[in-house]
Amino acid sequence: MLPDCQKILIKTLSLIFQPDTDVQCKSNVKEFLETLHSGGDDDQVSTEALKEFVYHVIKAFANDRENEEAYL
Repeated sequence: MLPDCQKILIKTLSLIFQPDTDVQCKSNVKEFLETLHSGGDDDQVSTEALKEFVYHVIKAFANDRENEEAYL
């Protein structure tokens, strides 16, 4: 299940991080990924699998040549 979710999240990131996308939207996605990485609410603990999932999504997104403009 996680590999399918990873593909969907990477595609979503590539759509959000287009040059014309609102800064607030990008900020919200960053906050979402940080929350996902930390496990959610303050009283929840993130698992290593979830941390690795977020890491691999961001890494795959960053390594995709189609997303180069997202960093400009």
